[in-house]
Amino acid sequence: MIAIEHRKQIDLNLHQHEVLNLSHPHPGVSIECEQGIIWITSAGDINDYTLMAGESYVAQDSGSLVIEAVQDAVVNLKDADEEFSVHVVV
Repeated sequence: MIAIEHRKQIDLNLHQHEVLNLSHPHPGVSIECEQGIIWITSAGDINDYTLMAGESYVAQDSGSLVIEAVQDAVVNLKDADEEFSVHVVV
């Protein structure tokens, strides 16, 4: 596991099937898929989301987010208001 803490922007290269766990992100955290395909699920949201290159998702609440690389992907995380932490589980 790789832990990255206290950042406002994080750019990550995820290999296929790598998982990114955002515990209680600030509402408004933006997740952009810059390359590849990612799958996102959010605690409390009945929908899951699949993003392809150029698409983004904005967290609506502070429920935990799980992001998995469906194929190798470049992911950009941004939060203009607060710093946050992520854990990448291989």
